[in-house]
Amino acid sequence: LYNASKVPGNVWYFPRVRYRMDEYEEHPSQKPEALLDRIIRASSNPGDLVLDPFAGTFTTGAVAKRLDRRFIGIEREREYIKIGVRRLQLRQELDGEHLASPKKSYTRKHGKGSHNEQTSATGDLFEVTK
Repeated sequence: LYNASKVPGNVWYFPRVRYRMDEYEEHPSQKPEALLDRIIRASSNPGDLVLDPFAGTFTTGAVAKRLDRRFIGIEREREYIKIGVRRLQLRQELDGEHLASPKKSYTRKHGKGSHNEQTSATGDLFEVTK
């Protein structure tokens, strides 16, 4: 018996990754983890190798690791590589630099009948500690 409600459609809706989301990693075109989770589950099995030739901040790698897949990521931008190495918990340091998570703080301001949100990050993107 055919059940149309259980067949996934060919259009998937996922929210863009925004600065207020926990998964946000300072990349202009970061993909949602939920989207990559769906793609990786649909196209691989645990233990398989996932290749991302434009790794960015290694969102694909983080999801692949969580789903018990092996991962190869290629990225040319050094700052994104540092974020990816920290994110995948491969190392705590890279070339002698401590890879700390960025500190984020958010404030909300309420005006007359309006609602505005502002965000500010405290500290550097990566804090260097010796």
